[in-house]
Amino acid sequence: MTPARFHAAPDVVVREGGSDRPDWRREGVCVTWTAWPADPWYPDENATSTDPVKRAAAWAKGRELCASCPITKLCLEDNLAHESGATYYRHGMRGGKTPLERARIAESRRRKAQRARKAATT
Repeated sequence: MTPARFHAAPDVVVREGGSDRPDWRREGVCVTWTAWPADPWYPDENATSTDPVKRAAAWAKGRELCASCPITKLCLEDNLAHESGATYYRHGMRGGKTPLERARIAESRRRKAQRARKAATT
């Protein structure tokens, strides 16, 4: 498969937790990445730097590749559904988001769900 063959599949149902199609991962740009051993989804240098410029540069290639991927949203939702805990337990770029960004999204959703439950009981 080459990136030129990728296309958006209108039959994919995107929901929290990923897709109802089990084979969606095969369409990812990460599957066809041929520049190994470079792995832009797992940068080792400056990925957790306190300097925002260095941190952004470390994740730039992975973010660029994810932006061109037809299943970015599926990938992100699938990971959010299966990852848990703080940033420490999250690894690599998924769905165009770093571990810190995914942890923030998950926390935001958790708080929103809590507020909704609280509002429903009052």
